[in-house]
Amino acid sequence: MLVVDACVLFEVVADTPRAESLRTYLLTDDDQLAPHLIDAEVLLVIQTKHRVGALEAMGATLVTLDTRLAKAPGIACPVHVPA
Repeated sequence: MLVVDACVLFEVVADTPRAESLRTYLLTDDDQLAPHLIDAEVLLVIQTKHRVGALEAMGATLVTLDTRLAKAPGIACPVHVPA
């Protein structure tokens, strides 16, 4: 059994240079758990990395149903609103 913490999950989701080795390790055990506050913990990691200037653009498209968000000024990535 593996217990995955927020730092590891951030690395995998953000596809950092360490992501591939972490994915490989995580695939060694199908029985995985994460703290019940994992969403909030990952958000804290993202906020911290952003605050210290260590968060790079991921080159991703934001997919949202929020048309107000899609029209907001200053979004630095492509935005797609499905029909």
